[in-house]
Amino acid sequence: MSDEKGPDDKVLCVPCHDPNWNHMDRLEDLPRQLRDEIAHFFSVYKQPDGHEVTVDGWSSREDALVTIGVAQDRYRESRTS
Repeated sequence: MSDEKGPDDKVLCVPCHDPNWNHMDRLEDLPRQLRDEIAHFFSVYKQPDGHEVTVDGWSSREDALVTIGVAQDRYRESRTS
């Protein structure tokens, strides 16, 4: 997604020890209705503050792992600065 500050990646996670969720490994395992509801939430949640949000769609698990790695690197760098 993108907001007034630019691109803002979100990572969808599920609890691995919960039998209701632990069979979901890929985005395609999540029901389409739930994906649509999540996307809708992110498209409107900043409207009360007068901010526009653009939801750019979903990316793969592999892309999410890259995003997580970049965030971890950025965090480690901030701890040493």
